Amino acid sequence: MWNTDETIGSMMWLIETTITQIDWKHEPQKDGVKSDDPEAVRQAAFADTLLIDMNKSWQDHIEDALSMIPMGFAPCEIVLKQRKGNDSRFDDKLWGIAGLELRDQASIFNWIYDDKKLVAFRQVTYAGGAIIPMWKICNYRIKAHLDRPTGRSLFYNAYRSWRLKMAIQDSEAIGIERDLCGLPTFRMPLADIEQASRTVNGQPTPEALQALGRISAAQKAVRDMRFNRSGGLVIPSDTYDDDQGKPSAIQKYDLKIVTTAGQRSIDTRTAVRDYDRAIARTAMMQFLQLGDRAGGSNGLSDDQSTLAINALQAIANKIAGTHNRSTLPLVWRVNAMDPRYLPQLKSGNITKEGMVQIGAFLQGIGKAWELFQDDAPARVEVLKRIGITTTEKAQTYVPPPTPAPLAQLPLPLGDPPPKPAAKPAQSQEEEDNETS
Repeated sequence: MWNTDETIGSMMWLIETTITQIDWKHEPQKDGVKSDDPEAVRQAAFADTLLIDMNKSWQDHIEDALSMIPMGFAPCEIVLKQRKGNDSRFDDKLWGIAGLELRDQASIFNWIYDDKKLVAFRQVTYAGGAIIPMWKICNYRIKAHLDRPTGRSLFYNAYRSWRLKMAIQDSEAIGIERDLCGLPTFRMPLADIEQASRTVNGQPTPEALQALGRISAAQKAVRDMRFNRSGGLVIPSDTYDDDQGKPSAIQKYDLKIVTTAGQRSIDTRTAVRDYDRAIARTAMMQFLQLGDRAGGSNGLSDDQSTLAINALQAIANKIAGTHNRSTLPLVWRVNAMDPRYLPQLKSGNITKEGMVQIGAFLQGIGKAWELFQDDAPARVEVLKRIGITTTEKAQTYVPPPTPAPLAQLPLPLGDPPPKPAAKPAQSQEEEDNETS
């Protein structure tokens, strides 16, 4: 489905190219709260090195994880290695991640439970089979439907639209091919049809076999005739005899092409576009269909693309959340590191604003900043809404009062400063000499 449909393929390409460009960073935390504690910062920096020290890039792993969108889940085995410098960028002797290897969803034979708890799964490939415990698995799921390990595909609700769309496209292609060539109609003598049914002791006669051969050849010619450079048919030129036993102008075998008159009343293109939009709506990406029929406004595109960005951000958050629950705790346990300082992987924000929108936003924030600069909770909430996280120190910071301008400062107590002495009066002749 997702490997053959052009609409689903474009959606997957958009999702992959967008999410792989996100900036991923580990946030230092202490007891599950963002912190600027030196130990929390140090362990967050160590977690960042895990992403750049794998056998393949983090972006390649994100593409593997995004296979959960069509498949419903993406089980990736956590392969560890000790960082000794030979196959690692680091030589700190700590345990890192050699790779997060995707296990083909089609190779999973069954899931193994122990006391109603999922503990492992059995993988069967051409090279053999293996049982992989779940504590080594980072299992990404697009939808945790009923907490099933297989999840549910994002395109599950689009299957019916896709199936009907494929049927219409197939019928449309066959109809175009038939209209180009027409509908072949083969005429043959009734005697062949009657003779083909003759049998002796339940077995067809030699004449019946010959008639069946001619009928089969006619059926194959009608079924396989195509309008191309190799198209064509060879038929006998025998004619019927008239009343006097002489050949007439009526041929025994005849082939005609029946064509349709005028255009059909069924608009298959509109039906296919409707199903394309229905498929795109399952991932909130119906904006991909805007403009294909000279329709759609800029406001509508802005609203629909915003919905798509929110959906992509939710997918990125799912990847980060699964990584935080599965991969990081395993590395911390193997290295015997303090779990109180376990960082959390955070995905960058997906934005579509241009420079004009960003400038207008900053201008509005500048005008409204005085309203809540003394209100730390309000400031934190505003920054959180635009995707900026703050530390504990910043959340309680209150700026010092702004000093008053020098002209507004009160004069010191005491006598006022003396006034400047008055300039002695000058005569008109002295003023003229100074001016000259």
